[in-house]
Amino acid sequence: MSIQTDLASLEVIATVHQSSDMEDAIQQMVAKLQQDVPYFDWVGIYLYQGEDMVLKAASDMENQLTWESNSELRIPIEDESERQYGKIVVRSRQPICFDITDVSTLKTLAKELRQRLTVN
Repeated sequence: MSIQTDLASLEVIATVHQSSDMEDAIQQMVAKLQQDVPYFDWVGIYLYQGEDMVLKAASDMENQLTWESNSELRIPIEDESERQYGKIVVRSRQPICFDITDVSTLKTLAKELRQRLTVN
């Protein structure tokens, strides 16, 4: 199941590092993950703006909360001292569809995103 996640994440990491426009890179991230991983029905990236966490990009901004998911992952975007920058949220209509490699791959993606966020 997670081979699609790994392949999509490799492409996403390249996009994050190559893009000069971080907002565009984040939007491409969510679109690529949702498009390439068949059991990712919704992907969103929330980032802190001051004290508030704001949805910066989503595979479907309009209908983000209009359906009930059966599975959800929330991966923090944080540094080594656990300072929070945001989170990656992945939702699926399929029950019990995520595995440990999905989690580790998305954690790697969150780390790469955090590194890029702190460089800007």
